[in-house]
Amino acid sequence: MRCSKSVLAALWLVIGAVSCAQAPLDGAARPALPSYGHYDRLLFDDGIEGTLAWSRQEGTSGEAQAPVDRELRERVRLGDSVVRAKVLTVTSRQVELDHRWVLVVRPIEHLTGNASPGAELALELGDGPWTSRVDPMRDGLVGSEVVAFLRAYSGANGGHQVHFHILRADRSRLLAIRNEALLKQVQ
Repeated sequence: MRCSKSVLAALWLVIGAVSCAQAPLDGAARPALPSYGHYDRLLFDDGIEGTLAWSRQEGTSGEAQAPVDRELRERVRLGDSVVRAKVLTVTSRQVELDHRWVLVVRPIEHLTGNASPGAELALELGDGPWTSRVDPMRDGLVGSEVVAFLRAYSGANGGHQVHFHILRADRSRLLAIRNEALLKQVQ
């Protein structure tokens, strides 16, 4: 029996839609969320990369491929959702004596993971070395593309909390993340 190309294409679309179904990131679809332990705090530290200059310009076409470090590999492997997103706003707020930064991002591409983060995310940066670097980077951050690694953890009173890490979305890093996501699928 021969199938037409359109029938085969439709079948692959259905199979792909079923296998790529994503649960919400709210933790409801998972029976037991992990606790937020020491290793998790290193990977999903509610932080942002602060060593690179943030700019709306994409890297050059001759950009070398970024090395895949252990942290990137683990964030791809453990993340409930890894998305390329656009930074919409960067605001600050006072929490007791601490100054906190909140980035509102809109996911524009789902890179890997079984959870769907929703239309917009408000990500509040925790305390860390990046806290003092956000204000000078603020103008370069708004409108830029980032990669957000997101993971849900068990919270107080049976609830959940989402922790994250943000990196600049340059071509070489996106390629490395996509490659790691493919390796994750075949393992």
